[in-house]
Amino acid sequence: MKANNKYWFFRMKTGFFNTPEIKAMLDVPHYGDKLVLTLLRLYDFSTYNRGFIKIRKVDEEDTYIRYLSEVLSLEYKFMAKAMKYYIENGFIEIYKDNIDTLLEIPYVKENTGKSSSEADRVRKLRNDISALEGIVEVETRGSLKSFGINSNVLLSSKEFKELKKKYRDISKYINLYSIDKNCNKCEVDNDFIELEDYINTKSS
Repeated sequence: MKANNKYWFFRMKTGFFNTPEIKAMLDVPHYGDKLVLTLLRLYDFSTYNRGFIKIRKVDEEDTYIRYLSEVLSLEYKFMAKAMKYYIENGFIEIYKDNIDTLLEIPYVKENTGKSSSEADRVRKLRNDISALEGIVEVETRGSLKSFGINSNVLLSSKEFKELKKKYRDISKYINLYSIDKNCNKCEVDNDFIELEDYINTKSS
Protein backbone atom coordinates (compact mmCIF):
# COMPACT_ATOMS: atom_id res chain seq x y z
CA MET A 1 0.00 0.00 0.00
CA LYS A 2 1.32 3.39 -0.96
CA ALA A 3 2.16 5.63 2.02
CA ASN A 4 -0.07 8.63 2.56
CA ASN A 5 2.63 11.16 3.43
CA LYS A 6 1.19 14.22 5.17
CA TYR A 7 3.03 17.48 5.07
CA TRP A 8 2.51 20.79 6.81
CA PHE A 9 3.96 24.13 5.90
CA PHE A 10 4.16 27.52 7.54
CA ARG A 11 5.06 30.57 5.49
CA MET A 12 7.14 33.22 7.20
CA LYS A 13 6.78 36.47 5.31
CA THR A 14 9.87 38.30 4.08
CA GLY A 15 10.92 41.01 6.52
CA PHE A 16 9.27 39.32 9.49
CA PHE A 17 12.06 40.37 11.88
CA ASN A 18 11.96 43.95 10.61
CA THR A 19 8.29 44.56 11.40
CA PRO A 20 7.67 47.22 14.10
CA GLU A 21 5.96 44.65 16.35
CA ILE A 22 8.88 42.22 16.32
CA LYS A 23 11.45 45.02 16.67
CA ALA A 24 9.57 46.28 19.73
CA MET A 25 9.61 42.78 21.18
CA LEU A 26 13.33 42.43 20.60
CA ASP A 27 13.83 45.71 22.48
CA VAL A 28 12.15 44.40 25.64
CA PRO A 29 14.87 44.61 28.34
CA HIS A 30 16.60 41.42 29.50
CA TYR A 31 14.55 38.87 27.58
CA GLY A 32 13.48 40.35 24.23
CA ASP A 33 15.33 37.69 22.21
CA LYS A 34 13.78 34.94 24.32
CA LEU A 35 10.31 36.41 23.76
CA VAL A 36 10.75 36.23 19.99
CA LEU A 37 12.18 32.71 20.08
CA THR A 38 9.32 31.51 22.31
CA LEU A 39 6.77 33.11 19.97
CA LEU A 40 8.32 31.25 17.03
CA ARG A 41 8.17 28.00 18.99
CA LEU A 42 4.47 28.61 19.64
CA TYR A 43 4.01 29.33 15.94
CA ASP A 44 5.63 25.99 15.17
CA PHE A 45 3.61 24.17 17.84
CA SER A 46 0.31 25.54 16.51
CA THR A 47 1.01 24.88 12.83
CA TYR A 48 -0.52 21.38 13.00
CA ASN A 49 -3.89 22.96 13.85
CA ARG A 50 -3.52 26.00 11.60
CA GLY A 51 -2.82 28.50 14.35
CA PHE A 52 -4.80 27.01 17.22
CA ILE A 53 -3.64 25.38 20.46
CA LYS A 54 -6.32 23.69 22.52
CA ILE A 55 -5.52 22.94 26.17
CA ARG A 56 -7.82 20.88 28.40
CA LYS A 57 -7.91 21.58 32.12
CA VAL A 58 -7.04 18.42 34.06
CA ASP A 59 -7.47 19.58 37.67
CA GLU A 60 -8.13 22.72 39.70
CA GLU A 61 -4.41 23.52 39.96
CA ASP A 62 -3.95 23.14 36.22
CA THR A 63 -3.48 26.19 33.99
CA TYR A 64 -2.70 26.66 30.32
CA ILE A 65 0.49 28.51 31.40
CA ARG A 66 1.75 25.42 33.20
CA TYR A 67 0.97 23.27 30.17
CA LEU A 68 2.88 25.57 27.80
CA SER A 69 5.85 25.92 30.15
CA GLU A 70 6.12 22.12 30.36
CA VAL A 71 5.74 21.57 26.62
CA LEU A 72 8.32 24.23 25.76
CA SER A 73 10.58 23.43 28.76
CA LEU A 74 10.46 27.01 30.03
CA GLU A 75 10.12 28.49 33.51
CA TYR A 76 6.53 29.10 34.60
CA LYS A 77 7.21 32.75 35.55
CA PHE A 78 8.72 33.54 32.15
CA MET A 79 5.89 31.75 30.32
CA ALA A 80 3.34 33.80 32.26
CA LYS A 81 5.13 37.06 31.37
CA ALA A 82 5.47 35.99 27.73
CA MET A 83 1.79 35.09 27.34
CA LYS A 84 0.75 38.38 28.97
CA TYR A 85 2.91 40.23 26.42
CA TYR A 86 1.64 38.22 23.44
CA ILE A 87 -2.02 38.67 24.40
CA GLU A 88 -1.72 42.39 25.19
CA ASN A 89 0.04 43.05 21.87
CA GLY A 90 -2.28 40.98 19.68
CA PHE A 91 0.06 38.10 18.85
CA ILE A 92 -2.26 35.59 20.53
CA GLU A 93 -5.97 35.62 21.30
CA ILE A 94 -7.37 33.51 24.12
CA TYR A 95 -10.79 31.94 24.67
CA LYS A 96 -11.75 30.07 27.84
CA ASP A 97 -14.58 28.03 29.28
CA ASN A 98 -14.73 25.79 32.37
CA ILE A 99 -12.89 22.95 30.63
CA ASP A 100 -10.86 24.18 27.69
CA THR A 101 -8.52 27.03 26.85
CA LEU A 102 -8.19 27.83 23.15
CA LEU A 103 -5.27 29.92 21.92
CA GLU A 104 -5.61 31.46 18.48
CA ILE A 105 -2.49 32.73 16.71
CA PRO A 106 -3.64 34.90 13.78
CA TYR A 107 -0.25 35.05 12.02
CA VAL A 108 -0.05 31.25 11.78
CA LYS A 109 -3.74 30.95 10.90
CA GLU A 110 -3.18 33.21 7.89
CA ASN A 111 0.08 31.58 6.73
CA THR A 112 -0.36 27.84 7.18
CA GLY A 113 -1.17 25.12 4.68
CA LYS A 114 -1.52 21.37 4.80
CA SER A 115 -1.89 18.49 2.41
CA SER A 116 -0.96 14.86 1.82
CA SER A 117 -0.22 12.57 -1.09
CA GLU A 118 -3.67 11.02 -0.72
CA ALA A 119 -5.37 14.43 -0.52
CA ASP A 120 -3.53 15.51 -3.66
CA ARG A 121 -4.67 12.34 -5.43
CA VAL A 122 -8.31 12.83 -4.37
CA ARG A 123 -8.21 16.50 -5.36
CA LYS A 124 -6.95 15.60 -8.82
CA LEU A 125 -9.62 12.91 -9.16
CA ARG A 126 -12.36 15.38 -8.18
CA ASN A 127 -11.08 17.89 -10.71
CA ASP A 128 -11.04 15.21 -13.42
CA ILE A 129 -14.60 14.16 -12.55
CA SER A 130 -15.91 17.72 -12.47
CA ALA A 131 -14.50 18.22 -15.97
CA LEU A 132 -16.75 15.47 -17.31
CA GLU A 133 -20.17 16.53 -18.59
CA GLY A 134 -23.48 14.93 -17.78
CA ILE A 135 -22.57 13.54 -14.36
CA VAL A 136 -25.18 14.07 -11.68
CA GLU A 137 -24.16 13.31 -8.10
CA VAL A 138 -27.06 12.28 -5.89
CA GLU A 139 -26.62 12.39 -2.13
CA THR A 140 -29.24 11.82 0.55
CA ARG A 141 -28.14 14.96 2.40
CA GLY A 142 -27.62 17.02 -0.74
CA SER A 143 -24.32 18.41 -1.94
CA LEU A 144 -21.92 18.68 1.00
CA LYS A 145 -19.56 21.59 1.63
CA SER A 146 -16.47 21.76 3.82
CA PHE A 147 -16.61 23.96 6.93
CA GLY A 148 -14.34 24.60 9.92
CA ILE A 149 -10.77 25.75 10.42
CA ASN A 150 -9.48 22.41 9.07
CA SER A 151 -12.11 22.15 6.30
CA ASN A 152 -13.13 18.76 7.70
CA VAL A 153 -16.73 19.42 8.77
CA LEU A 154 -19.08 18.29 6.00
CA LEU A 155 -22.51 19.90 5.96
CA SER A 156 -25.13 20.59 3.34
CA SER A 157 -26.27 24.17 2.81
CA LYS A 158 -29.62 23.28 4.37
CA GLU A 159 -27.94 21.81 7.47
CA PHE A 160 -25.70 24.85 7.91
CA LYS A 161 -28.66 27.22 7.67
CA GLU A 162 -30.55 25.14 10.22
CA LEU A 163 -27.60 25.26 12.65
CA LYS A 164 -27.15 28.99 12.09
CA LYS A 165 -30.77 29.58 13.11
CA LYS A 166 -30.47 27.47 16.26
CA TYR A 167 -27.04 28.59 17.54
CA ARG A 168 -25.82 32.18 17.62
CA ASP A 169 -22.09 31.27 17.80
CA ILE A 170 -22.24 28.47 15.23
CA SER A 171 -19.00 29.52 13.48
CA LYS A 172 -17.09 29.27 16.77
CA TYR A 173 -18.56 25.86 17.54
CA ILE A 174 -17.80 24.57 14.04
CA ASN A 175 -14.16 25.65 14.40
CA LEU A 176 -13.83 24.03 17.84
CA TYR A 177 -15.44 20.82 16.55
CA SER A 178 -13.15 20.91 13.51
CA ILE A 179 -10.07 21.14 15.74
CA ASP A 180 -11.29 18.29 17.98
CA LYS A 181 -12.03 16.11 14.97
CA ASN A 182 -8.61 16.79 13.49
CA CYS A 183 -6.75 16.15 16.76
CA ASN A 184 -8.62 12.92 17.48
CA LYS A 185 -8.49 11.68 13.86
CA CYS A 186 -12.19 10.82 14.07
CA GLU A 187 -14.08 9.03 11.31
CA VAL A 188 -17.58 10.52 11.37
CA ASP A 189 -20.53 9.30 9.31
CA ASN A 190 -22.64 12.42 9.79
CA ASP A 191 -21.05 15.69 10.96
CA PHE A 192 -24.44 17.37 11.32
CA ILE A 193 -25.56 14.92 14.02
CA GLU A 194 -22.15 14.82 15.75
CA LEU A 195 -21.84 18.61 15.71
CA GLU A 196 -25.22 19.08 17.40
CA ASP A 197 -24.22 16.61 20.12
CA TYR A 198 -20.90 18.47 20.52
CA ILE A 199 -22.64 21.85 20.87
CA ASN A 200 -25.14 20.51 23.39
CA THR A 201 -22.29 19.02 25.44
CA LYS A 202 -20.34 22.29 25.38
CA SER A 203 -23.40 24.36 26.25
CA SER A 204 -24.52 22.20 29.16
